[in-house]
Amino acid sequence: KKIQNVNFAQTKYKMKITKTIDLTKEICPMTFVKTLMAIDTLEYGQVLEVHLSGDEPLSNVKKSIEELGHEVAVQQNDKYDNGMILFIKKLDENKKNTLIEW
Repeated sequence: KKIQNVNFAQTKYKMKITKTIDLTKEICPMTFVKTLMAIDTLEYGQVLEVHLSGDEPLSNVKKSIEELGHEVAVQQNDKYDNGMILFIKKLDENKKNTLIEW
């Protein structure tokens, strides 16, 4: 597990990354499906790092995961054209839709 500095809600946090997946070669809807499958393997409070490329996967995955109630932070990834990294913190049912400190 690695430690990553991420700006979330205008505040910098240090997060322990539980799992990393690279979806830069995937297209929608598989980017969302594979992200959701990876989240399902996490315990509450753990963080998933997702590498995406392209505007559509970034906007669709981020929006869909936030709608499910998990926290999402975004960071630029210059290794890929339009590359982004999503940091997703899995929240339990009782804590969804509330901002909690990482």
